[in-house]
Amino acid sequence: CLLFFLVSAAAGLAVFWPINVRENFSEYLQADGPQHGRREILRSLQKGTKASHTGQLDERQLMDRTPRQTALRFFIKLIYETRDGSNIFVPEHLETIRQIEGQIYRSPSFKQFCLADNWGLCDNPISVVNYFYASVDANSGDVVPDGRGTRLLPIQTMLAQLGTENTYFVDRYFGVSTAELQAALESNITRSVFRFGLPLNAPQDRPKEQEALYQKYIAKHLYPFLKNASTEAIRVYYYGDYISSYEIEVTVWHDSLHAVGSLLFIFVYLMVHLRSPLLAASALSLIGLSFPLSYTLYCLVYGHGRMIAINFLSLFVVLGVGADDVFVLNDVWVNSRPHGAGDTALARRLWSMYRKAGSAIFATSATTAMSFFANLASSIGPLRQFGFFMGTCITMNWVLVATLYPLVLVEHERRYRGRRSASGVRAVGSIEMEEQLVSASLARTGAEDAEAQEEMEQLSSGGKWTNSCENGDGA
Repeated sequence: CLLFFLVSAAAGLAVFWPINVRENFSEYLQADGPQHGRREILRSLQKGTKASHTGQLDERQLMDRTPRQTALRFFIKLIYETRDGSNIFVPEHLETIRQIEGQIYRSPSFKQFCLADNWGLCDNPISVVNYFYASVDANSGDVVPDGRGTRLLPIQTMLAQLGTENTYFVDRYFGVSTAELQAALESNITRSVFRFGLPLNAPQDRPKEQEALYQKYIAKHLYPFLKNASTEAIRVYYYGDYISSYEIEVTVWHDSLHAVGSLLFIFVYLMVHLRSPLLAASALSLIGLSFPLSYTLYCLVYGHGRMIAINFLSLFVVLGVGADDVFVLNDVWVNSRPHGAGDTALARRLWSMYRKAGSAIFATSATTAMSFFANLASSIGPLRQFGFFMGTCITMNWVLVATLYPLVLVEHERRYRGRRSASGVRAVGSIEMEEQLVSASLARTGAEDAEAQEEMEQLSSGGKWTNSCENGDGA
């Protein structure tokens, strides 16, 4: 039985690995119904129109011989915010933004993925740095917002221009009127956009492989840098293609490691309560096995890649519920120890434990599982998935603990009995005494059966019936 569960869990993880977590949190609020369906169709059409206007290519277009990295495909957006809510458009903050974006732009790895022009040069990010550090054309004297200037231009003058011509870099409350062009204009937030292009220096007819290279660049280079880009004065937020999903994946797995702390605490408490490291390790193994089995069933029902982040809460819930079941079973088992440790006594104790504790752990597990399965009636898809996964985890935990842990207790009792016999210890309820009691019980039962059989034979012969009639007791 244990081998079956182990093989099922291993096969499920092998087929549905890796565990892909859905990173689009807007999908978590999607509901069923015709109104929502029409809204999703409209959003899909708008997304396709936007892609065509921005020059983004689909996989079929990527198969064409497009110049390297000239087809816009990916975006990474940065948001800068002052920690104290003060004005971000001051020289020291603008210099900080310039340094952060300069480090990204000048990194060798960025040049391999950036959106490039026809000469192979990376396009500048869309940023306020381009305006505040604009260069001056030597021939015409015009100001070119390319961020290649060596000195900071007048802040209020550039803010007035941004407020009237390009409000992308300021917040929604940044209002500019004619009388305020030279007033103290300010904002505590601004943003920038880094653009990345395809095809890369790879087979152009394999867009999936090129996207994998971009994802590798995000995971190994850009994400570690942006994660630590915030300073004491400015917070740096970021989101975009793949980096958002990668951050969610990293965060989920990092938070799941907190379950290790819960696991260690429960293991120590189990070891103290059960007085056996073997029983504690076996109990935790059975509890932990419920997660891969539930994940396999979840993927069979909803498909691979549909895992939601909130499902990882099951690690904490199952640990608590499973430990409760183990405590109940173990206490009933220990209380029945005076009844003996022989094979006959172990069988009776096992049956007694199921009668007393089995219904209790079934009631608690069933009510907990049904409270989660009730979410299947929800009109929100992710909430249904959460309820199904959590309910399945609780159910699998009960199946594993109720079927396998009692067998572990029996085997542990046999080993314990062997150690007692080897040490020469003979306590009340020893094997010899137990067998004598069983034999006496069987003998007494046999004698009672013989007397009953003899009485029945007398009744069938009619002797006692005749005497009763002669005494006038009959009809």
